[in-house]
Amino acid sequence: MPATLYGIKNCNTMKEARSKLEAHGIAHDFYDYKAASIDQAHLKVWVKELRWEAVLNRAGTTLRLLPEADKQKPIAEKEVALMQAQPSMIKRPIVDFGKTRLAGFKSDAYAKTFADSASRWASMRLSPTRRPTSFSTHEKFQFTGSGRDAMR
Repeated sequence: MPATLYGIKNCNTMKEARSKLEAHGIAHDFYDYKAASIDQAHLKVWVKELRWEAVLNRAGTTLRLLPEADKQKPIAEKEVALMQAQPSMIKRPIVDFGKTRLAGFKSDAYAKTFADSASRWASMRLSPTRRPTSFSTHEKFQFTGSGRDAMR
């Protein structure tokens, strides 16, 4: 089963994460939660496993533009509702490797996850000529290059 990369298509951090997955030959599906929305069940699982502090995108302008009442002492349930209503408030990317999930992109965290799980992902490895084309949104993408060129 391929990994699932959740995020927003045009985000630079998403492009870096995709490049890293491709560089390691990790097959992955992409789910654009801004275009297709994200259900509350996914958000609750992420918040439970990763904590809301890791799932909430504090660096984005969406959070800064919220009314002060919504910013005061966040509570997990309130954060889930806010992130569902405003998908830009979800840290990007969220990567679901099946038993392991990562929030955000940090090259060293990805490298550690790849090293820890290399044998489990052996069946997901891509051949040099195969690129992922299966996505959860209605839009299909074909990766033909690597790095930033693959995302255009």
